[in-house]
Amino acid sequence: MDREASNKLKLLEHMLDDPSAGPTDLPLSLLTEITNNFSHDQEVGRGGFAVVYKGLLQNGRTVAVKKLSDMVMDENKFNQELLRSWSNRLEVSQGDEQLEQVS
Repeated sequence: MDREASNKLKLLEHMLDDPSAGPTDLPLSLLTEITNNFSHDQEVGRGGFAVVYKGLLQNGRTVAVKKLSDMVMDENKFNQELLRSWSNRLEVSQGDEQLEQVS
């Protein structure tokens, strides 16, 4: 993992413990690493705009990572999807595991 991704991983782990934390950009290298290169085995769901993957952080915490589709989306729809995802960052139950949504 590169230095930027390592720093962002620490920030992400902190954000999950702080309900007042706002969204931040995360490098693709970090998301690729925690989802095992967006492995099909890590896929937990699909929607109209995205595929959701299970990601595993270094501290053992499991998170959901939403990877937006390559489709063309106007800026308004993108912003709506981003805000909707952020407002739904509550824990999501998937079987016996608890996933925390990270978009």
